[in-house]
Amino acid sequence: MKDTGGYDEFVVHAPGINLLVFILVPGLVSEEKMPRISHFYSKLLFWIENVYMIGKMTILHLFLVFVVYFRMIVLIIGAEGPYGMWAVAIWIFYAPFFLMYSLCKDINNFVNILKDTKEAININQV
Repeated sequence: MKDTGGYDEFVVHAPGINLLVFILVPGLVSEEKMPRISHFYSKLLFWIENVYMIGKMTILHLFLVFVVYFRMIVLIIGAEGPYGMWAVAIWIFYAPFFLMYSLCKDINNFVNILKDTKEAININQV
């Protein structure tokens, strides 16, 4: 059974646990405003949670940039021997740009996946 009145947010996000539920209080007095307020509240909590995840993912990837950068220097030296110094010099110069570009691309793809939800596509239904 689907709740068309928008009151399901009170069940999902219990008032005693989540203080942001006070955003829903104005919708209690008006049945026509409650679905819109409930939809806004649902989107707000979705993005609050995911902004935290985007920050956490960015910090993890920044740590991995340093690990990959130095690990690749060791691997290039091991694979190429003394003649690989040119490859190491090229990696040392170009790798930070490449790795930061890859980081930005990963974060952009992650945000695009978050934006491409079924609700974002069917936003005109509310």
